Amino acid sequence: MTKLILIRHGEPELPAEKSYIGVTDLPMSERGEEQIRTTAQRLTENLEAVPLIYASPLARSMDSAQIIARAFDTDVWCLEGLREIDLGIWENRSFREIREEFPEEFDARGRNLDHYMIPNGESFFQAANRFEKTVGSMLAQAHETEEEQTILAVTHGGVIRAFLGRIQGKSMQEMMKVPMPYASMTEVEFHNGEWIIGRTGYLPEEALTMDEIDRLYSKYQVPEHVRRHMAEVKEVLDDLLRILPQDSGLNRQRLEKAALLHDLCRLEKNHPTVSAQALRDEGYDRIAELVEEHNSTREYPDSGLTESELLYYADKLVREDQKVTLDDRFDRSREARMPEEGRINFEKRLRKAESIENKIKSSANRSLYQLVKTDNIPSVQPVVYRLLLDMSLRRKFAADFAYHGD
Repeated sequence: MTKLILIRHGEPELPAEKSYIGVTDLPMSERGEEQIRTTAQRLTENLEAVPLIYASPLARSMDSAQIIARAFDTDVWCLEGLREIDLGIWENRSFREIREEFPEEFDARGRNLDHYMIPNGESFFQAANRFEKTVGSMLAQAHETEEEQTILAVTHGGVIRAFLGRIQGKSMQEMMKVPMPYASMTEVEFHNGEWIIGRTGYLPEEALTMDEIDRLYSKYQVPEHVRRHMAEVKEVLDDLLRILPQDSGLNRQRLEKAALLHDLCRLEKNHPTVSAQALRDEGYDRIAELVEEHNSTREYPDSGLTESELLYYADKLVREDQKVTLDDRFDRSREARMPEEGRINFEKRLRKAESIENKIKSSANRSLYQLVKTDNIPSVQPVVYRLLLDMSLRRKFAADFAYHGD
């Protein structure tokens, strides 16, 4: 089995106005270099053997590949067939200019994105043919060395989508909806003559630094009061994680980032779904999964405590930017004034929160017993302290727990 990881180059120095950029040879920006270094770090951590590394000859791709190759202490093979689609006479011209100068051609290409060929350029169908042949040559070279080999191909968003569309039998109109952020990875495997597609267009979660989160807040115009709410949810989540066993299988860093982004598009209708799609577009698919579930009433009674459940519960312990108990959040006097549909939803949300709380108690009891034995008593927020008081160990140990005062 041969694994192929298609990597989009880092962000280039783009024109001020949105433009058609195919084979125009733009240099990579400083931000792009930082993006690729993070991707390179993830690759070196995940891959056991040194991969074969190929790159498009365009500078933004070749420079990205060199950064990755240095991390593996290996070389880069340059392949012309990995270059971006050639947009002919539209190259490096703004969308506005093309729409004004070639209105009929602009519309025609939009209607037939697969086969329309810009003068002196190529169609996506032709680009997919060329790219597919190049992938074939990479596979042949890999099979000459080892039976199982990983190939890294540092290339471009347009041809990655064209290739994925080819092997899935999908149109470019469909494929243009597939997120493919700069420095993202797309995993495919060739096994028994067939392509198996894995994760597409994803970034390492290490790329989601506080600076990146602040950038997303600005990009999606997150109001200050929503930012404060998410920060409070993260605080509660941090305390919950501290009283849970270290071997609980929960990805703590992912949870903390999901807490800071779960209401990214809160002002939108059906905001969990909209927020999750925004995060997928940015390349953070696993965090998007948690965000999409954070307000769902679906329960998992037969499973252990899940990451989505813990995020759901922490969110319910914060109203706006104030920490509250479940009794405060699910005030029965408010329920009485609700229409029937609202009461049904109220009961579902409360039942799920109580079910998660029981799972937390069960998991935390085992953890707290070990903490008490080693005198490693945590300091926690009042809402989590009240949860501890309600646990089966409270008579023996609750007096020993420190907490941040109200």
